[in-house]
Amino acid sequence: MLENYLRETVCYYRIHVVKFTLMEIPNVIGYEPKRIIKEATAYTNWALSEGTPAYKVLSLLRAYPRPIAVDFNNVLANNIDPMSLNPDAPDSLQELQKIGNVFIVTTAPSWKSVHDFLVENGVWSEKMILMAAPNLRFLAQSSKHPIGNRMRKEFLEIAQSNKLPARSDQLLGPLRDKRIAPIFAKPFLVPMIDDLPEAIKNNPGMLGIQVEEWEPNYDSGAVERSFGGLQCNTTLMEAVEMVKNHYSVLGRSPMTSEAVI
Repeated sequence: MLENYLRETVCYYRIHVVKFTLMEIPNVIGYEPKRIIKEATAYTNWALSEGTPAYKVLSLLRAYPRPIAVDFNNVLANNIDPMSLNPDAPDSLQELQKIGNVFIVTTAPSWKSVHDFLVENGVWSEKMILMAAPNLRFLAQSSKHPIGNRMRKEFLEIAQSNKLPARSDQLLGPLRDKRIAPIFAKPFLVPMIDDLPEAIKNNPGMLGIQVEEWEPNYDSGAVERSFGGLQCNTTLMEAVEMVKNHYSVLGRSPMTSEAVI
C-alpha cells in the first residue's frame, strides 16, 4: 500500500483528474512529469488555501517521498509584532529543499497570511506545501472526526509493522502538538523542525528537532521568564544538518526514492 503511495500520485490539472505512475510513464498528455508535479503542487496549495482538510488531498500529500515539516511562528518568523523573517530562514529553506520536500506546518488560523508573508520576504517556493490550522484541525484531540480516527489507526499499523514506537494516546493532542504523522503515513520517521517541546517530544512517526525560539522583540528578561532559564540553542542551520544526516542514513530506497521532484 505504501509503495503505491510512493510510486503513484494524483494530479489535478484544469480540474480534471489524471492518475499516473511516475516511474513508468515518461509523458502524460504532452506534459513532462516535472511540469505535472508542479501543477499538482499548485493545486494542493490552492485547495489548502481554501481551508480544505488535508485528508481531502491525501494522495497528493503522501506522494512526496522525503517530507520535512517546518514550523512557522518563532522558527521562520517571530510571533510578536512587528513581524520579521528569521535571517537564517532563506538559506535553511533553500538547503532543506535540496534534501527533501518542505512542508510548512503551522497552527496559524490564516493560510493566506502565512503564504503572503513568505512570498513578500522572498522565501516561498512553488515546490513547498503549506498547511495551516484549518487543514489540520480534524486531527486535533477535541475532534471526533471519523476520518481522523481512521488515519490514526492506519498509521499505528504502519508503525507497528516498521517497529516505530507509537501509542494511540500519543497521536492525540491539541493543534500546537502537531500530531501529523498520519498525514504522511511513512514507514520511517519524518523530520519536524519546531521550537515547541510539545511538538517534538513523544510525537510518533516524527523525528522531532527542537530549535531555538526566534523572537527578536523579546527583552532578555522575558526570554528567561518564558523558558524558566532553560533554552534550546540549536539553530536552524544546525537543524538542516540533522535532517540531512537523517535522510542520508535512510539512503535511497523504495521508501525515500524520488517520486515527486
